[in-house]
Amino acid sequence: MFYNTAKLRFNKQHELVIEDFGSTPDAVEHVRLDQPTLPRTNPVMTAAVGKAQIPGQSSTPSVRQPTQPDLTSANVNQNVGTGTSPVARAPATPAPTFHAKAQLVQVDIAVTDAQGHPLRGLQQSDFTVLEDGKPQDIRAFDAHVPATNEVAAATVASISLPQLPPHVYTNRVAAHAEDNLSILMLDLLNTPLSDQAYARKQTIEFLKTLPSGKRIAMFALSKKLVMVQGFTDDSAALVAAAEKVLNDRSFLLTTEADRQQFQGFTEEVGRNAGPDGIPGNAPASALNTVQTGNSPFGFSEQRKASNAMMEGTRTSVRVNFTLDALTALARSVSAYPGRKNLIWLSGTFPVRLRPMGIDFYRLNKAQSVESTGMVDTPDFRAAIRVMSTALATARIAVFPMDVRGLQAGGVDITVGAAESSSFSSTANPEAYKQNLDIQSETRFQERSAIKEVAEETGGEVLEGNDVRRAIARALDDGSTYYTLAYTPPADDTNTQFRKIEVKLNRGRVKLAYRPGYYSDANQDTPTQRAHPLIVAMQPGMPASTVIPLTVEVLPPDGTSKKTRINYTIDIRGIDFNDTPEHRKRAVIDCIAVAFTEAGMPAGQISNAMDATLGAADYESAQRTGLVVKQELELPPGKYNLRMGVMDRGSQKIGTLDVPVIVSTTSALR
Repeated sequence: MFYNTAKLRFNKQHELVIEDFGSTPDAVEHVRLDQPTLPRTNPVMTAAVGKAQIPGQSSTPSVRQPTQPDLTSANVNQNVGTGTSPVARAPATPAPTFHAKAQLVQVDIAVTDAQGHPLRGLQQSDFTVLEDGKPQDIRAFDAHVPATNEVAAATVASISLPQLPPHVYTNRVAAHAEDNLSILMLDLLNTPLSDQAYARKQTIEFLKTLPSGKRIAMFALSKKLVMVQGFTDDSAALVAAAEKVLNDRSFLLTTEADRQQFQGFTEEVGRNAGPDGIPGNAPASALNTVQTGNSPFGFSEQRKASNAMMEGTRTSVRVNFTLDALTALARSVSAYPGRKNLIWLSGTFPVRLRPMGIDFYRLNKAQSVESTGMVDTPDFRAAIRVMSTALATARIAVFPMDVRGLQAGGVDITVGAAESSSFSSTANPEAYKQNLDIQSETRFQERSAIKEVAEETGGEVLEGNDVRRAIARALDDGSTYYTLAYTPPADDTNTQFRKIEVKLNRGRVKLAYRPGYYSDANQDTPTQRAHPLIVAMQPGMPASTVIPLTVEVLPPDGTSKKTRINYTIDIRGIDFNDTPEHRKRAVIDCIAVAFTEAGMPAGQISNAMDATLGAADYESAQRTGLVVKQELELPPGKYNLRMGVMDRGSQKIGTLDVPVIVSTTSALR
């Protein structure tokens, strides 16, 4: 909670400290600023309603039935789970309660001088913050500078999670607030095959000389997002992971050579089928057939229209894949404190992120041939909003790089002689110019997209395609930054994108920060195209750490032939609402899916827990967590059990993967 009459500051552990002067001078609440909340969205799901339990408590149930929209998925079917209920003690005579709520907005700012070097030594008084043009009071401020290699290595070595008992697993992470964390994403989905090899080779060369203390995680995006290496400063481990990322042709990506090849071939069909292409001794009926449009010439026009529709669909799928991947990546590293630098190595950037731009969705359309114009793809506003919020929540600044480097206009050398004549033939002098115009427009849109990706996340475009040098620069520049926090007016009901402007009281400097956020006040988000928990539950997706989980998984034994799952959910980041009965209420969805070694679902169970807690139970759950129990019956075999928890109000997600072996003997008991 936050108080209107309060003072905020950072302590030495980089926690945000709230001093409540409205109660007693000694009342201090510690809130981790490195785990901010996601704004609310309209949830689209429920499974069966179950119950939740707080360790160490027992009494009569208090469960409230939530609304139940439909939940469907190709990979997750719905089963009813059961559990026990929390205590719900309502005071006999409720005391009057006064609520004061404020949203904390934090901004990470990288400051560089005229030569591009990070600027250090700035103070809070040097900064001015405005939201939608209105000055804001800076409530907290902190400066981050990289530690020396020796200190960083020693700090990393000193951080570790406590040893867990047998059959107990967690998605919690161990990290220091001043850890220098960076992420490499090799984008095979949006990169031509020939450029993938170059980017991979350059990445490996850099990783071989990785300085100590620089912790990097590596992801690869192809048909799905895969974490190939978690955060480590082990150069050998990172090199081995990069070497496992093999080139993968993206069947959703149409390159410039593909476009020219198709256009040239289609126009060649039209030319050969036209009146000039009919042999002189052909019967008159042949000419009539051409003129009535029942010839291959007519088919070529249909082919153009059909290809335009197909390109629109392929672009739509590729955009959705990219948005889901960035959202999943952000959720997987959200629990790590501090700012993270995402170095996105790609060949194309298929989305525009600037919400206020006139051409916001212009790139999210498939370019067709001139005769059919532009073909619209679906509206991506909801997905972009979710992705942008996830990146901001995880404090990720994106450093995108177009690994293709310098691109020249003209006809691609790989296009065949017959097809290339469509662009270079003297019969159509305008064809070559039109081809150059299309290429120029495409490069402009892609350049605008990559610039917006960097600017809207507080990162920077990595110019050129010297991948090795660019990665080194991003790691160095991104580790020096400033964090400030402010609270906008509590009565502000603006639900649109709120613009942030940060000013510095000195000239010839460059500031990089996210230029705004989406408010959670009375938010009316368009319906999600897929339930976010279902997306996070797909096999191979990186585990989400937004909601910390500790799970005990007991395979079948002499006491039970079912696999028993006991969740302990950390509710400190879950958004509980106040009820008229002075209780705290949240609806929490839990899903467990067992996947075979081939990635096929073998069993699943889902619950929707309505956790309505009295004051004492809520305080107890804050300390010990919320316990949910599930049971899943599986045939003998080896499985990867993926468990997921989502706060339906804020759509925060926590997931965890656990290997499970069900033996033939235990299954027969």
